[in-house]
Amino acid sequence: TTLFRSGITGSTGSAGSIGGTGSTGNTGPAGVDGLGTVQSAMYVQLGAQPAPLSAGQPFTFATEVLASPGNIISNTGVFAPFASGTIFTLVKIGRYEVNYQMMYAEDGGVVLYLGTTIASMLPLPYTMIGKSPNGAVSGSVIVEITTPNSFISVNAAAGNSVTITMPPNSSTTNMSATTVSIKKFY
Repeated sequence: TTLFRSGITGSTGSAGSIGGTGSTGNTGPAGVDGLGTVQSAMYVQLGAQPAPLSAGQPFTFATEVLASPGNIISNTGVFAPFASGTIFTLVKIGRYEVNYQMMYAEDGGVVLYLGTTIASMLPLPYTMIGKSPNGAVSGSVIVEITTPNSFISVNAAAGNSVTITMPPNSSTTNMSATTVSIKKFY
């Protein structure tokens, strides 16, 4: 039989030289928008609307109160065959909260219209609010945009039998305010 004995461990060798830096890799794809970000806009028409609103006609919002540049854009557009009113462009896809309120004397309803073009805009039935007779109406809904640069507007409902007229004042001294606010959630 043969016996094996272990020998003594040798000394540690010296470290090798550091290699050169490798080339930079390709840029990765952009990440999704972070959670918790909100962009918003608010518009108002103080006093009366420029003209009574026929069934299906969009309201006018002449004053921008707040805005997130480039994401919610206010336009005055003709909503054929009706007179002009305010139509908003929602630049990015996603969910938007839309709040709207106004006061008028007539029996009638208000509804949001939505479309990928102005010509294709149709009423969103779940956004319909109405009243009879004098008083204020307000709505708060969430809409989902699946096509960039879609259009939305606040309109007199298509089934209204009379025009809606906004009074210049909500009382003897205070101007009435027709408002819409739009919030984009990421």
